[in-house]
Formats: sequence, structure tokens, C-alpha cells
Amino acid sequence: MSYFVFEGVDGVGKTTVMKEVALELARRGKKFILTKEPGGPKALIEEWQSLDGLEANVGFQYEGFRPLCVNSPHIPQLVKRALYLADSFYNWEKVILPALADGCIVLSDRSWISDLAYGKALTGRSFDELRQFNNALLPTREKVTNGIYLWARSDVREARLKTAMADEMDKLGSAKREEIAGNYVYLFGTFLGLNFKMFSTMEQPEKVGMQVVNWILSQ
Repeated sequence: MSYFVFEGVDGVGKTTVMKEVALELARRGKKFILTKEPGGPKALIEEWQSLDGLEANVGFQYEGFRPLCVNSPHIPQLVKRALYLADSFYNWEKVILPALADGCIVLSDRSWISDLAYGKALTGRSFDELRQFNNALLPTREKVTNGIYLWARSDVREARLKTAMADEMDKLGSAKREEIAGNYVYLFGTFLGLNFKMFSTMEQPEKVGMQVVNWILSQ
């Protein structure tokens, strides 16, 4: 299936690259849908602010749990994991599966992989526990996931975050982000066994976006 997830630690440039990919796919006349986790298409619109003509490519908008998952410091992390999974399940059922059935490419800003990378760092639970938790509700999703792992040097990421703090997750601190970055390396390189490709975001976004589009269309 054509389900592609954009992953990487905060500050790596996911939002910027994903938008470049979407614009290029639109220029090529491809059929695709955009979404985000947690929060779904509505959260994506709020983050992008300007859709630049991509309105028709935004999936079904629903009221998700993103404010509780991301910006509620008083909610325990394990409760946030449950909220994240509930939001992810609704996104899968109402946005992603219908789009895939309709022959669309689906581009998602984050996915269940983020729940593993961030969840281990924030809760101390193992990758196996978090994976089982996700697969209990959505057992088929992992098998159809194609990963786009975006990478940048830590100093570049930290400099970007200083000028673009978007939510509470951006305020975790550099040490915690380094831990999460290491989790991504292990997940993609060893643990998950997914179809994925890593792209450096230290080049111009337009160039990175073109590289990603070419890879997506080759799958």
C-alpha cells in the first residue's frame, strides 16, 4: 500500500519537507491525501497555516486528541500514549484506509513509529511493550508502513527549534531529543524491519523534497 510516514526528532524539518513533497506530487498530477498524528488533517492545517493550493489533498478533518497528547503537562505519559493510540485508530479508520482504498498515496506527518521513539524516552517502557500496545488495536498497520526517516545534525536541529518552537514537545530539551534521535536510529536500523529510506534535511528543502518524491514513486 502507498502509506508513507515522515519521521524524525523535533527540529529535523518534517513539516517543511512534507510540504515540498506534497507540492511536487501535486505538480505531477498524483492522487494523494495528507494527514498528521496525533490530530489528523485538522492538526496539519493548523501547523501549516497556509496550504498553498493543497486544500483538496487534505483528508477528513476530525477533532482529535492532539492538545491532550502534546500540550497537557499534567496528564501522565502512559495516559498520553493511550490517547495517542485512540487518535491514531480514528485517523486510520476515517482518513487513511478510505484514502488507500481510493487509490491515493497517503502522506502522514508522524505515525505509530513516533509513539515508540518518544514513548520509550518519556515513559521508560520498552519498544516491545509499546509495539504490542499499538498492534493490539491496529495489527495490520505496521505491515503496510513505508518510512521516510529525516535526519539532521543536532546543532542544526537545535538552531531551528530556537526560531520555531511550535508546542510543548519542542521544549523537551536537547538531551532528551538526543535520546529520541537515538531511538529512531535503532527503530529504523534494527528493530522494526520496515521498508524505509533516510534523507538528510541539511540540503535545500526543495531538493530534499524532490529526492523523497522520487523514492515514493519508485515504490
